[in-house]
Amino acid sequence: MKKIVIAGNWKMNMTRKETKEFMVRISSFTMDRNDIDVILFPPYTSIDSAQSFKPEWIKIGSQNLWYKDSGAFTGEISPIFLKELGVEYVLIGHSERRHILNEQDEILNLKVKSALQHDIIPIFCVGERKEENEKNIGKQVIKRQIEEGLKFINQEVILAYEPVWAIGTGRAATPDIAEEMHSYITQLTLEKPFTVKAILYGGSVNPDNISDLIAMPHIDGVLIGGASLSSDKFLKMLDIVKKRR
Repeated sequence: MKKIVIAGNWKMNMTRKETKEFMVRISSFTMDRNDIDVILFPPYTSIDSAQSFKPEWIKIGSQNLWYKDSGAFTGEISPIFLKELGVEYVLIGHSERRHILNEQDEILNLKVKSALQHDIIPIFCVGERKEENEKNIGKQVIKRQIEEGLKFINQEVILAYEPVWAIGTGRAATPDIAEEMHSYITQLTLEKPFTVKAILYGGSVNPDNISDLIAMPHIDGVLIGGASLSSDKFLKMLDIVKKRR
């Protein structure tokens, strides 16, 4: 049976106080399964609060990193700082970083290399925008993102397929649409030098669709956005996944 990864990206939300309250609230949940990995991505300022109050079955990731260890990079975060905070995962290539902050494939590739050099597992995000989806060129876009962003990578990574047209819109890709793209990504990466530990689906994941999504053979888990900010919704999704295993 494949391992399922449940990841929650809090984006620019959740103060230290709110993080503590969230962790205390979900600590009553029993996760006694070794085939389910749960990862949360707080903002930088809440990482230590998350680490201090999380239940032992949750792992903590960072929403970003810079590819240099130190230097004149105002406002950026070093992988060394993240390792000191016990961070085990990092999101790289999220659509908001690509399209709002204009991060290019070359920079993302450097970030992946830096994360791996510091034993931080990258969750590398790929996905097509609304206009690319409408032009039916989504697969070409994703092929380029993977080939350029993971160039010269020969270690283990996690991929996340995020149709940009479904992020924060309430318009999730149907399980069949998501499965088709996950199957394509699986085939695309079979002969690559890197190893894909899991391929997650991200894009308006919620308690109503998570069960159907993880039932798909090529979907190894989910990257949850807005719904992961609610402890009640997050606990409900964890319970759904746990009961399906």
